[in-house]
Amino acid sequence: MLALSAAGCGSGHDEAHGAGRPKVAETPATPRTLSAVYAKAKAGAVIRLAAGDYGEFDGGPRASGGAGAPVVVRGPVSGTATMSLRLTGRQNLVLDHLRIPEAYLDGARDVTIRRSAFTGMTRVDATERRAGILFQGNSFGPVDPCAECFEGRLTIKGDGHPDGVPVGVTIAGNRFGPGGTADGIQVIGTPYGLRIGPGNRFTGLTQSSAQGAVHTDPIQLYGSSHTVITGNFLHGNATGIMAPDGTDHDIITNNVIDTPGYAWPIVLGGAVGTVVRHNTLPGGAIEVGVDNHGKPSRDVVVRDNVARAVVDAKNGPGDVAVQDHNLLAAGHRGPLDHRGRPRFSGGRTPRSYAGYRLARSSAGRRGASDGRDVGIETR
Repeated sequence: MLALSAAGCGSGHDEAHGAGRPKVAETPATPRTLSAVYAKAKAGAVIRLAAGDYGEFDGGPRASGGAGAPVVVRGPVSGTATMSLRLTGRQNLVLDHLRIPEAYLDGARDVTIRRSAFTGMTRVDATERRAGILFQGNSFGPVDPCAECFEGRLTIKGDGHPDGVPVGVTIAGNRFGPGGTADGIQVIGTPYGLRIGPGNRFTGLTQSSAQGAVHTDPIQLYGSSHTVITGNFLHGNATGIMAPDGTDHDIITNNVIDTPGYAWPIVLGGAVGTVVRHNTLPGGAIEVGVDNHGKPSRDVVVRDNVARAVVDAKNGPGDVAVQDHNLLAAGHRGPLDHRGRPRFSGGRTPRSYAGYRLARSSAGRRGASDGRDVGIETR
C-alpha cells in the first residue's frame, strides 16, 4: 500500500503530432518488461502497455534523464492496465488511459495524468513551485476515505508556507462521482495558486447516514491561498464549495452549483479577500460569515452572481466588503443588486453547464458590472 496518511501523501505535456510531423512509434511493454523499457526510453517515446497489473510505478531514471519531450506511458487498446503511482522529483511523464487504484505524488514535477480511472485515494504533496502537474479528463469514481488518509478522492496538500509562487497544479475536465463518501477535492496546507477548473463535473456526492461518517463535500478548502475555482459544474451533491475554516484571496468564478436540499452552495467562514463572481447558484445562497473559531470574514467581494441570497450563518446580511450586481431572489440587497429570479436558456431544470446561461427574457440579462449577463459567462 502507498503511504497516503496525514503524516506523509505549469502545465502538462502531450506528445506532439503537429502538421507534417510523423506519428511517434510505440514501444510495447508488459508488467514484466515495463521497468526495462522505461529505463531505455528517450525523450518523446510512447510506451504502449499490454493489459495487466503493473503494481506500483515510480517512474525513475531513464535514458534521456528527464530532458526534452515527455515520455508517454499509455494503456492498452483493449483491456485494462492497472497501476498504482508513487512519483517524486522531476518525471517529464504523461500517464494516459490507466486504471489507478491509488496514487501519491510527493514533490513531483512535470507529470500529466489523463483519461484514467482513479478507484482509490490520490494525494499530491505540492511542495514544489510551478511544478507542471496536470490532472485532465480523468474519472474519480465511488471512493470512501481510509482511516489513514485525508478526505479527498484527490487531496492537494501544500507545505504550509505559501510564498506567492504558484505550486503549478491544475485539475481540469475531470469527473468526480457519483457514489462514495470521500470529498471530491480537498485542499489543505495552503498550496498557493492551485487551479480547479475549468470543466470539472461533480455529481452524486451525497452524505452517508452511517454513524461517524465523514462529511462529503465536492470541494473542501481547509487552508487555501489564491486558489482559483473556475468553470466547474456541481450538481446533485450534498454540498458545494465548503470553506468554513478560512480562505485567503481565493477566486471562485463561473461555476454552476446546484445543491437541492442544501441551502448554501458556497460557504465561506473567516475568508480574507476572496472574490465570488459570475457564479450561478439556482435556489441557493452564498454564505459569508465567521469561521469555526469565530474569526470574521473581511474584504470579501460578491459580485455578478445568480443566487437566492447573500447571508451569514444566521441568515442575516452577509459579512462582505463589496456586494453588487447580483441577481437575488431574497434577503439583503446592495444598492446595485438586482431583485428577481433567473430564467435559464436550458429551461427550468437545465441538464448541462451551458444550459444555465440566462435566457434572453431573464432578469439580470446584461446586468453584470462588466455589462455582461449576471451568472456564468459562456460566450
